[in-house]
Amino acid sequence: MSTSEKTITYGEHAITVIRDMSDHVEKLARYYGEADIRYLKAAASHRRVMTQIVMAGFADTAHVSRDGALSLYVSEGTFVYGVIWHAVKRKCTVQGCDAYLNDDGTFYTYTPTAERKVCDGPHVPDYPLDYPAPGEWSMHS
Repeated sequence: MSTSEKTITYGEHAITVIRDMSDHVEKLARYYGEADIRYLKAAASHRRVMTQIVMAGFADTAHVSRDGALSLYVSEGTFVYGVIWHAVKRKCTVQGCDAYLNDDGTFYTYTPTAERKVCDGPHVPDYPLDYPAPGEWSMHS
């Protein structure tokens, strides 16, 4: 096999994740618009990581498997790496509030509430609760 050829095996669950990754990028375009930086960053990172998987590099064979809802695990010879989705955490935009918001609107902080300020009134999310999370994919070994 020449160095410009690569055989890739996709696990059954990896195929589902790859479809879900593409669907997520399409949702970002629909919800935020194709000119929005949140869509552009996700689309560019998706294109970059998917291209890297198919490029010849570490070995002439690769096995791709699921590693999370929008993440993959890739094994090329003895080299392994992850294609990891890093979602932007939804934050409250009320000045002085350090809360992060779940999809259902409940809030959390990374340290005890006593050490972080949380607003008394309703939280205002930096992106709507019913919108898909923006973010980017990256590769980590």
